[in-house]
Amino acid sequence: MVKKDIKLFATDLDGTLFARPAHLTQYAAETLRMLRAKGTHVAICTGRHYERILNGFPKDIYDYIVSNNGQDIYFVKEKEHITLPILTKEEIHNLLPLAEKYPVILMASTDKDFLTTGSKKNYIALTLFRLCSQVRDFIQYHRFHHAEIDFNLENLENKYIIKICFSGTTGTLKKLAKEIPLDKYSAFFVNPNWLEVQPHGIDKGNGLRMIMERENILPEQVCAIGDGENDLAMLEIAGVKVAMGNAMNSLKEIATDHADHYLQEGCANWIRKNLL
Repeated sequence: MVKKDIKLFATDLDGTLFARPAHLTQYAAETLRMLRAKGTHVAICTGRHYERILNGFPKDIYDYIVSNNGQDIYFVKEKEHITLPILTKEEIHNLLPLAEKYPVILMASTDKDFLTTGSKKNYIALTLFRLCSQVRDFIQYHRFHHAEIDFNLENLENKYIIKICFSGTTGTLKKLAKEIPLDKYSAFFVNPNWLEVQPHGIDKGNGLRMIMERENILPEQVCAIGDGENDLAMLEIAGVKVAMGNAMNSLKEIATDHADHYLQEGCANWIRKNLL
């Protein structure tokens, strides 16, 4: 298979295309423009909400958006937006006891923002974990993110929630993940300290497959690149599977090629070396 014959390039954002947290560099943007100029379609596949891409990205660097891990698919040329079912009230209700049982921060993603919650009985543990996370972010990224924790989980019962995210230590999240019934939910680690839960069947792979079927693109004509377990499904259906240098082991195990760390512009450099 010749990599330069790729018709569809699918890329994750955080930990992949972004060379700094939540920041698209001019170098990366220009790389995608060059890729589209040679006839390759670009799909932005992210856990973020699609409006953040539409309102925050240059319009000439992508053709499709697979957002909220496959919950929403947006066809730019047609201005067509497909939304798949979100978590039901019952599904949300059944997840809340996990935030009572384990010392984790529960972040509920709405169509506007994140609602940060946790159990009152885990107040001390969650406060310390949040403080350690803030110190880590400041050391690594030179930024300080502050969000108050609402210790009333019941406030989520009647909210419009797209996905539930659990943040905590790796060991705690692994134990919690074992209690999530995968016949009812899709669950994946975005990184070792972040677990996302959505309705069963929602993933980036299904979103990418919808684009492929619409455009009559074969798997061998697709390249996908990512770093977290929420990228695994889209790599599995792509002919060329690229794992970032900072990717989780599950991606590296199935990858057909590897890129450098995202902080080294690994994604953009891989494109320029292999697809341009």
